[in-house]
Amino acid sequence: TMLHDIGQSSDTLYLLLHDSHSAVRAQAIEWAAARATPDLVTILVERLADPSPLSRYISQDALRHAGMAAVEPVIRYLQTHRGAGLLAALAAAKGLALPALLPTVLALMSDPSAAVRARAIAILGVLGGKEGVHALLHRLTDPEPEVRASAAHAVGELGHWPAAPVLADLLRDRAFPVRREAALALRRLGAPGMLLLRRALTDANGFASDMARQVLDLPDVVYRNMAS
Repeated sequence: TMLHDIGQSSDTLYLLLHDSHSAVRAQAIEWAAARATPDLVTILVERLADPSPLSRYISQDALRHAGMAAVEPVIRYLQTHRGAGLLAALAAAKGLALPALLPTVLALMSDPSAAVRARAIAILGVLGGKEGVHALLHRLTDPEPEVRASAAHAVGELGHWPAAPVLADLLRDRAFPVRREAALALRRLGAPGMLLLRRALTDANGFASDMARQVLDLPDVVYRNMAS
């Protein structure tokens, strides 16, 4: 059955969305995404838990484009699901980047999963706000490197220059991704961050001096690609 022939048949669409072949499900999701009625938005949210990574990606991309219509269904999903579906929902939430998401995202900042905390932090890097920044700064000292790196990146995205000294301390972190994100964030902060990067060139800690040198030496176009 070709998707353009199914018209408004929700029964047919339901069958296609639950087909055993991932390519069929992905095409059905894409079809639903182009229409994004309230009922279809609900279906797209359910497909965030699809076993196929492609289907999950198409669903989260479609929800980003659905805008306000997707906010409440995505919030409910974030509050009630775990696993790959939750991570996909967080990616969709980052694309939506609407203030209504903030309370739910803040609640996920203490999730036991480092991957969930890291993705929740990425959303705060877009939303900002006093509460969001406070929660984000707290995670700069998270026990998991993935989370510390995400928090450093988010600080750079927000341009929160008062956190520059903490980022400078992270140049000594034992985890390379954390040092890299901290250095990139410092460069992104402009004059305050650049000053601390230059000071780090003479740091007795080899991790800090090497990372500061690497990031300061990056050509602008390479730096922008890495910091995005």
